[in-house]
Amino acid sequence: MANKKTRFVATVDDVNREIFFITERKNGDLVIALKYAGPSALNKEITLMLQDKFWICSSPVSSGVTFKQEYRLEDGILRKDAASVLPGPEGLIWPAFMYAPSNPRIPEYECKPKKGDTVVSVTRYDPKGVKLIVCPIIVGKDTADLVLQGFHTQRHCFTSFDVVVARAFMVGDSYAFGEKVLFIANAETGSYSVPSSRTEEGIVSHGSVDLTQEMDAGVYSIREKYLSQVKKLFNLDPGKDAHLISEMERATDHFGINPPPVD
Repeated sequence: MANKKTRFVATVDDVNREIFFITERKNGDLVIALKYAGPSALNKEITLMLQDKFWICSSPVSSGVTFKQEYRLEDGILRKDAASVLPGPEGLIWPAFMYAPSNPRIPEYECKPKKGDTVVSVTRYDPKGVKLIVCPIIVGKDTADLVLQGFHTQRHCFTSFDVVVARAFMVGDSYAFGEKVLFIANAETGSYSVPSSRTEEGIVSHGSVDLTQEMDAGVYSIREKYLSQVKKLFNLDPGKDAHLISEMERATDHFGINPPPVD
């Protein structure tokens, strides 16, 4: 029998649109996957992601946790990354990824729960002029509740770990591409990743993280990727269209828990 899934959705036009799902294995490990990876701005270019999964595994020999990421881009090559993380003074806290989905109305985001699945609503919003940002954060069972400025948070309990789903909004239209930040990233993607050291076995080893700093950097990265792609989409010239670009940059500074006002 297939493992049951917890499906995280945003309600758009009174219809649930699935953003990502979590599967819990019998041993307590978690698998997180985007419902639709699709075209995403991983760096300065749009890349078609064919597959994107994230594993959270308890270490059998220490109090640490191993995070594994596996993703396949349009070139067909499967990339794999791994990080070993030790709990910090406040416990285990690690952001899996930060993601701003593309247009949630497209069929690929359709939520089709199976018997036994759980559907969790992250928010309800109108994607016209507004971009949703979500970030699942892995925390230990004994980690205190997180308070993140600018984010609404929901904590969901599993056997070995809890997952805090942080969500926020920024000004911006939901085009045919999304934006993604990988917190453990293969260097060749050019993605933002936290400072780390790599062992001889190829495992990236991290200590505790400054979560506020990581979240701020993630939002900044998503904003910069979005602006870069919109400039290309509309062929904006830095000189001739300087005022329009400036207004667009000013507008995307609006970020927070509630959807920003849109004319």
